[in-house]
Amino acid sequence: MKDRVFIEEGCNALLIDFTSIFYRYGFGMKNLITTTGQYNGAIFGTLNLILNLTKTFKFVFIVNCLDSFNNLRKVSLSSYKGNRKPMPDFLKEQILPFLEFIESLNINNILLDGYEADDLIATVATKFDPNYKTFILTCDKDLLQLFSEKSIILLLGKGGIKIIDRSSIVREMFNIHPHQIPDLFALAGDAVDNIKGVKGIGKKTAAILLEEYDTVEHIYKNLDKIEKTNKRIYLLLKDQFDLVLLNKELATTRTYLPIDTRKLISLPDRRISLSTIEKFIDRFELHSIKEKIISVFEI
Repeated sequence: MKDRVFIEEGCNALLIDFTSIFYRYGFGMKNLITTTGQYNGAIFGTLNLILNLTKTFKFVFIVNCLDSFNNLRKVSLSSYKGNRKPMPDFLKEQILPFLEFIESLNINNILLDGYEADDLIATVATKFDPNYKTFILTCDKDLLQLFSEKSIILLLGKGGIKIIDRSSIVREMFNIHPHQIPDLFALAGDAVDNIKGVKGIGKKTAAILLEEYDTVEHIYKNLDKIEKTNKRIYLLLKDQFDLVLLNKELATTRTYLPIDTRKLISLPDRRISLSTIEKFIDRFELHSIKEKIISVFEI
């Protein structure tokens, strides 16, 4: 990350896909437990990542986006994300203390009933002051659709953070453009969100079709042409139009939610309390990052 040249102090904002990051560290650091028996891996991992990224990219504004318990996408497809197990207790017990603590660091937590963090991120990134460059922190590849000159994706995976700061990186990953991510998942499915694609159409075939026709709508407008050039693909697609359109709707982030980004930016900074930080650090035994917190947030 040190060789990147897009750090503009005073202009960078971070949008966090909270659930995906918290889950990743919660399970990846499940063995971290305090001497009093409290799990602290999700808290330590997520907080340490935020600190490292803020130190690198000089974020002046951070928004932590939460998933609503009620999910309107389930109205369209009851099996949407149906493959996910309920959140385990060892993660649940870490959430509220973490959210309360980061608020004390002037990090805004936002949630909107019925919508996912993806939609909040998409709306804020779209509506945000154009003078800001937004950085989107997530583990989910579906948010690659939000890449633009003003929105850089910080994709957390097994090897650490992959910085998506050029559309060519998305092409290297999937052979498509960022805006085609919903179309790709519409055809090939998305196991993460339990979206079933067209049987027999994988990501490679979907990418070839999208290279030629750009969107699923245009693919179906050209079915006659596909029938003449590739009968097998035609037969796989021909009766799946409704499924594909539903999949695309599910995979597409919402950018129109009633979030006033100007109000978010204008929220007054609270005075960060050293005693609050010390109590939290003592409770969850995070002594190794105490000085980093004080330094990064200039306390």
